[in-house]
Amino acid sequence: MNTSHLLAKLFAFISSTKALTLKFLSASLFKISVAISFIFSKTKALAINPKTYIFLGLQAVIVIGLFFILGYWPVVSHIEKITEDKNNKAHVLAGEKKIFEKYRNIKAEKDFNKALLNLSKSDSIYLLIDFKDSTVSLAIKGVLVHEVRLQVFSFDNGLKKLPPDIRLKVFEKPLQVISDESTIEKFPIVLKKAPKDTIEAQLTESAPAAPNQSDVFFSLKFSNNLIIEFHQTETDFLGDKAIVRQYFMNKRKQIVMREIDSLKTMQPAPYFYKITLLLPREEARSIYRGLPVKPFVLIRM
Repeated sequence: MNTSHLLAKLFAFISSTKALTLKFLSASLFKISVAISFIFSKTKALAINPKTYIFLGLQAVIVIGLFFILGYWPVVSHIEKITEDKNNKAHVLAGEKKIFEKYRNIKAEKDFNKALLNLSKSDSIYLLIDFKDSTVSLAIKGVLVHEVRLQVFSFDNGLKKLPPDIRLKVFEKPLQVISDESTIEKFPIVLKKAPKDTIEAQLTESAPAAPNQSDVFFSLKFSNNLIIEFHQTETDFLGDKAIVRQYFMNKRKQIVMREIDSLKTMQPAPYFYKITLLLPREEARSIYRGLPVKPFVLIRM
């Protein structure tokens, strides 16, 4: 290790542990001052001649040697020891963090499988949102009846800032929907005029006409202040744009009403965590209409 490298380490150590370094350096300066005092005491007793200069030179070498041996090198050794201890501690903490993360992932997987098993005992269709596999599925009794590839999703800032342990705790069990809003009907009804006679009946199509198609935006609200928004990926609108505008206007109105209520009661408005999923229009329509009223939703983070 060269002198410049040692000096760099010394200055870095001074910036991080000033008090300890100053303690060592002050001790070194004290030793140097004693040596200098010794030299001056000698020079007073000596006559100024060539031998005196030689003697003073030797004394200077001794002082410099004392500085490195008694002052500089102990500080450097101490720096190296502390640096090594810090590195060892960092390695230990990194290893503990990896073990904890592995344990957390195993526990999350165990909780998910347990919740999935409980849902499979139900006779109702439930929704699975798997962020690990990027899928959204409808299932009943443990059998997937419809699966969609999740293209885009996002979490709001509040959900992002939740510690991983708390976030996993929120989704370790199935969540039941308490209310929903949508731009489409959940159970579409087709009105068809009855034929007057057999001839008119034959002219009428045997299959009922499909309901009017429209754009698909819907949200599921849960009791733990979580809202899951489903938006279609298509930007070209099929139906009346006013329906979509009204949907988002109602969302903004709900936020304003919560703020007004908080002012009336002088209590902070509740914060709603939000997850937004983007699906193809027809897939989002199938998901919404395939779910029963107030279904269970299981989320895998």
